[in-house]
Amino acid sequence: MIFLKVKFRLLLIFAKILKSIVTELIIDRVDHYDLNEVMPKYFHMEGNPTCENMLIAFWWALDHEISERFEGAKLMELKLWETANSYGVLTREMVYRAE
Repeated sequence: MIFLKVKFRLLLIFAKILKSIVTELIIDRVDHYDLNEVMPKYFHMEGNPTCENMLIAFWWALDHEISERFEGAKLMELKLWETANSYGVLTREMVYRAE
C-alpha cells in the first residue's frame, strides 16, 4: 500500500510538471495569437500552420524538453484537436520511422 501511494504521488508530480512544460512551451505561445506569426517566431516553422505542421513543431519542442528534464522519459504520442470531432496524432514511431 505504501509503495502504491508513493508511486501515485510521483505520477501526480510528474503530471503537474508535464502540464507546466506544455503550458510554457506551447499554450502560452499559441493560445489566442495569430498562428501565422507565432509559429515561425517560436517554432521556426515555415508554411501554413496546419494541424499536421503544428504537431511536428510541437513534437520537437516537447520531446527535447521532456528528455532533458526526465531521465529515460520519452514522448510517445501527441494529439492536437482542431475541433470537437477532428484531431491529428503524431506518434514516436511515425516521427523516427520517417527520418
